[in-house]
This record gives sequence, structure tokens and C-alpha cells, in this order.
Amino acid sequence: PAPCEGGVTPEDYAPVASAARSLLVDDPRPLVDAVRRRMASLSAQERFEEAAGYRDRAAVFLRRRRECSA
Repeated sequence: PAPCEGGVTPEDYAPVASAARSLLVDDPRPLVDAVRRRMASLSAQERFEEAAGYRDRAAVFLRRRRECSA
């Protein structure tokens, strides 16, 4: 939920927005590390297509992040 949907107050949503901003503007490593762990878990289960989906989405995120900061 988000404030615009009425499911949460702006004050309660502020930490979520702050964390998202940090990933976009400051340091994407926490997200990349989480994606890597998820990919490893999926690969260990031989769910390679799902792992590739995470890899591809992370690559798009990082590419867009670089484009926005240029």
C-alpha cells in the first residue's frame, strides 16, 4: 500500500520511500546483494529461468540508475 491508495499514512510510508531513494541515489548494493542471494537460492533449486529473471531485472535497474545519474 501507498499513501495515494489510502492504505498507509505518509508518515508511516516515509521509511519505505527513504529506503527506495537510497537505492536509487546513494548505494544500490543492498538490493544487488539481496538479488544475488535470491538468484543463488533459485539456482540451487535448479530454478534457472526464475534466477535469470532476477538477474535481468537487476541489470535493467542498474542501467536505468546509471542513465539517471549521468
